[in-house]
Amino acid sequence: NTDGVVIASSTTTHFELSDFFLRHDKHVNVEKPICHDSMKAKYLIDEFSEKNLVFTVGHSERFNPGFLKIKELIPRPKFIQIKRFNPFKDRALDVSVVLDLSIHDLDLIHHWLNQELNIQSAVGNIQMSSKLDQVMISGKCGDCHFSIESSRQSLNSERSIFAFDHETQARVDLASLEISFQMKKQPVGNLVIEKADHLFLENLEFVSAIVQSRKPKIDPLAAVKALAWAEHVESQCNQKT
Repeated sequence: NTDGVVIASSTTTHFELSDFFLRHDKHVNVEKPICHDSMKAKYLIDEFSEKNLVFTVGHSERFNPGFLKIKELIPRPKFIQIKRFNPFKDRALDVSVVLDLSIHDLDLIHHWLNQELNIQSAVGNIQMSSKLDQVMISGKCGDCHFSIESSRQSLNSERSIFAFDHETQARVDLASLEISFQMKKQPVGNLVIEKADHLFLENLEFVSAIVQSRKPKIDPLAAVKALAWAEHVESQCNQKT
């Protein structure tokens, strides 16, 4: 007998599978994005709210030790720049790069500052697939300006966050977990953060929430917000292509 399931299928199947298992009283951890349509995602939330089930979404980058460290160093940044570049691969082509990659960072900024995002501009292009393959997003979250660059057609891989406030600036490589930081009038410091499998931590949190009969750390409502912002980005980009 299965108590819960992890759904790690293509995005376009997330709604159907989540709906099926929730209807059969199973706890669900669905990989990001929650599904391919925010209206359907809201329907899932309504269905979930009527049941005593753990329903969470795998925004696993929240568990990345590099993100956690820069968030600790600069809890209230004035500027955030996130880059997420991958070489082209024949995967996740049922959705755009916004739902494949950028949605990670829309969620991270919202989680970091716990405020709504104001998307001010978004431009992208279609090159290697039938959907957006590259996008640049800028906006504000509270009094913090942010920039997100995502590509699945890059020559090289890069996953990095740069941020600063009035006292500190830092840059972290989310893959190697190397971080450089400088505080006012202090020399640059460098360190390597202890590695951890953030996908494992995501699933461990899911199991812990089931065992402890508590709400999961990643509220599915936050996942719906990230999806809605991603849809807004896609809409802005598609108007310009």
